[in-house]
Amino acid sequence: MKYNLSLKHLFIITLYGLVGCGNPTDSEIVVNFYHWRRHWAIDSIEKQYVEKLASQRLYVHFFDVDWHFEKKEATPIAPLYANKQSNDFQLGVKIIPVIFITNRTMEHINSSAIESLAIRIQKQIESIHQKYFYASEIVEIQLDCDWSLGTKEKFFALLKAIKKQNSPKILLSATIRLHQIKYNHLTGVPPIDKGVLMCYNVGKIDGSNTENSILDPQIVSQYIDKLAQYPLPLAIALPIYNWAVVKRRGQVVALLNHLTAKEFETPYYKKIATNEYEVTKSHYLAGEYLYQQDKIRLEIITYPLLENTIDILKRKITTQPLEVIYYHLDSENFKHFSYEDLQTLAHRFH
Repeated sequence: MKYNLSLKHLFIITLYGLVGCGNPTDSEIVVNFYHWRRHWAIDSIEKQYVEKLASQRLYVHFFDVDWHFEKKEATPIAPLYANKQSNDFQLGVKIIPVIFITNRTMEHINSSAIESLAIRIQKQIESIHQKYFYASEIVEIQLDCDWSLGTKEKFFALLKAIKKQNSPKILLSATIRLHQIKYNHLTGVPPIDKGVLMCYNVGKIDGSNTENSILDPQIVSQYIDKLAQYPLPLAIALPIYNWAVVKRRGQVVALLNHLTAKEFETPYYKKIATNEYEVTKSHYLAGEYLYQQDKIRLEIITYPLLENTIDILKRKITTQPLEVIYYHLDSENFKHFSYEDLQTLAHRFH
């Protein structure tokens, strides 16, 4: 889910229905959110959005798994944490643990160590759940990994091992990238119950193939011809965030969140393209020190951009009921989208 600069499956009829045909109706569209901050906290605005959109699930980033080069083993890192007062905070939604796994973990891990990694992941999930979300029964676990041709067998084995450790009643889901739809005959179809099609971070972060690497409808359209034939029920994940990509001597060096064009209306910047700026004087911005001649590309998610993308996707998506998951639950993002906006956009799929 995060941008790293740094499964045969079960059809759960009562929850997601069969992969059918035709577009979903209004009553068959569910709006949920990702929560992708290390600190578990939800403010009053975020709570209002969850309640007004009648969200049923929050996909909460529990921790990452990365490769520890010194220990030469896969290691859970960056666990979710919360203040004491957060322990009893309940929204009336199901909390879905999401674990981000770097592809390099799958590249380096030995096949014989996968079972043991699955056990460690399961223990960490249970520990965080018991600590903060004991009142919410686990009904689904999601793994987020951009697996490759070289790592798919080991990642799929990990999915099977985690599935084996849980009750058959608990869904196992995974994120699916656009290229894994178009080239699924090569990348394979993971052994899960449900996929989440990630419709963000679709372009190259350096901007070499797009003006907006977060979301570009033209890029999305190039990958979804086979979407209707994909043999898994799919939810759709859409972005509602902004960022600025900082390049220095042609290399991406930083991503600055929650910025708008207003921040660049000062003498410190010179506009050089529609959404690009050059730093004219070294200074700090959003905690990052910028140097003179750094280039900044501002990438903004707008209502029309999401409309455009949904109109492309809805011709191909067949899962009913359809779940739309916005990335992510953050009151900063809601400065640009009202809950009516998000509801109207989701129901555009019908």
